Amino acid sequence: MAAYRPTRGRSPEGKVRIPGVQADRPDARLQRMSDAEHLDEPPYHLFLDGGEVPVTASALRVLFNDETHEQDIRHLARDVLAQLDAPLDEHGRVTVTLSPPQMKVTHTALSLLLGDLQREDADERAVLRAVLDKLPDEHVMRVITIP
Repeated sequence: MAAYRPTRGRSPEGKVRIPGVQADRPDARLQRMSDAEHLDEPPYHLFLDGGEVPVTASALRVLFNDETHEQDIRHLARDVLAQLDAPLDEHGRVTVTLSPPQMKVTHTALSLLLGDLQREDADERAVLRAVLDKLPDEHVMRVITIP
């Protein structure tokens, strides 16, 4: 007796078929996550309340000082810090427009400062968590590469 072999979703050669995709088309290839750097990414708009701006700037300054040998990171952090100096809008917020690498540097700076703070700094830790919650999660950040 022959073994049961499901054929649904498989080609006659046994390869998995993806509905709506023809395997012989050159543009039908699935993109890898590492290919994300080649796509034109829209900017990410981070809305910070007045109390979140100094804490975010502090985190970026700490990263800026720690990563003095990495010129790309310094440049990205400096650009974000320049945007944080903007005046508050009528709603008491600052809008920071971040490219993917700037977003990754900002997320890294906030995460590092959050990890460095002690329990006595509960207020600052709460602000850092609030800003981190406004950014995409760390899985998204891992995909972003800094040129």
